[in-house]
Amino acid sequence: MGKPITALAGALLLMGILILIGACAPAAAPPTPTPAPVAKPAAAVATAAPPTAAPPTAAPATPTPRKVEKVVMPFQTTGFTDFCIVVAKKKGFYQSEALEVETPIIASDIAVKAMIGGTDIDYVTSWGSSVRAAVTGVPIKAIMAQLDKTPHILVARADIKTVSDLRGKKIGVASVGGTVEVLARLALKKAGVDPDKEVNFVVISDSATRLVSIRTGVIDGSVMDPAFAIAAEKEGLTLLVRFKDVVDIVMSGISTSDKKIKENPDQVLRVVRASVKGCQYLRDPKNRVEIVKLMMDELKLAQDVADRTYDLSIDTVSEDGSWRDSAVQTDIDAARERANVKEAVPLSQVVDATFVRKLKETR
Repeated sequence: MGKPITALAGALLLMGILILIGACAPAAAPPTPTPAPVAKPAAAVATAAPPTAAPPTAAPATPTPRKVEKVVMPFQTTGFTDFCIVVAKKKGFYQSEALEVETPIIASDIAVKAMIGGTDIDYVTSWGSSVRAAVTGVPIKAIMAQLDKTPHILVARADIKTVSDLRGKKIGVASVGGTVEVLARLALKKAGVDPDKEVNFVVISDSATRLVSIRTGVIDGSVMDPAFAIAAEKEGLTLLVRFKDVVDIVMSGISTSDKKIKENPDQVLRVVRASVKGCQYLRDPKNRVEIVKLMMDELKLAQDVADRTYDLSIDTVSEDGSWRDSAVQTDIDAARERANVKEAVPLSQVVDATFVRKLKETR
């Protein structure tokens, strides 16, 4: 019995020693943790896609140039009367509106009939003939004024000293029923001369030709553009009446058919806009030297004649293409008397201010 106990005691002793040794040994180091994977920056990845570029800004579209339109706008004569249009052509104002303007010389009554008849004539510059045609029912409208007063002068042979001296004489006019004839009739009536019975009217459309006709005795007098009237005075001819301060009338402007206004109002507006720019450039005192030179070149005037013509005429140029209703009424009254029209004629039958008004609204 003693041996088993002794063996058990030895085993217990050995176990205790082992436990004691384990308690005294240093603690084992904890296992090294596996590091978490670190994401590589995009720049370090060889196959990384480049950043998406912003879409390019589209270049502005180039506007399609407007097709140039040919416009035929006859003058009835050479002179200062249509100088707004001359200036507008020279300064490129029509070109900037995509217009190519041709200005042949055609008597105003013929030009009006041709335009209404559907020929290649688009506009006419004889305000008076247009208004008087409209009074009789012709489908035409005056759309802008160039000269809203008249600088014209009644010229006669040197031996004729008064308007009454023209009784029984021959008077040159630009056209039948045109403004030149209306002015002559007004002057004759005021002097007590009956224009229907006591004078003979001779149609000579061009001012320069009428001046030559006075010199040579073909006619005895005529209402003249100021440029030619001043030249006549230098030659010793008589200046009988300056109409600017005695007659309320529009001397020149632009007119077109009702058909053109209805079918191509955009072109009409561009014609009016460029023409008004011509008037404004003509009126500007800063441009005097240039304008006088242009008058010398275009009208074949000496410088002193061009200077005096400018001084006598520049204040008759319309500032914005508009007109006075009273001046239009002068033409209406003359036309009604001539055509024996009894009923009243409204202004809207002969003028259309739509385009001039649009220009004022856009300034």
